[in-house]
Amino acid sequence: MEFRDAITNCVNSAMLTYENHNTNNSFLGASYRMVDRMLKMYDYEPVGISKNIPFCNHSTAQIAFVYRYEDEIYWCHLPEICWKKFLVDIYGSDNLEEIPAAQS
Repeated sequence: MEFRDAITNCVNSAMLTYENHNTNNSFLGASYRMVDRMLKMYDYEPVGISKNIPFCNHSTAQIAFVYRYEDEIYWCHLPEICWKKFLVDIYGSDNLEEIPAAQS
């Protein structure tokens, strides 16, 4: 899955555990093109996002970016403001209801 599709693909929060949490989210750069390059460099396959992170303080961690690496699922924190910036940069809106890719 491409990064642009993954940020509109909401996944079940049951995929998120302490064991598969990666505290390194440095690959989530300033632009979505940079993120695409970094994901390919690390060989991470984007899966989706979860807006319901269990066991986290929701004032500091609103979005989880979920990806696959060597057939295992991992996730890291994605600041909501960054997620919305990626949506606007790619789709022109941060409203999922206005983005056709999020409806399928």
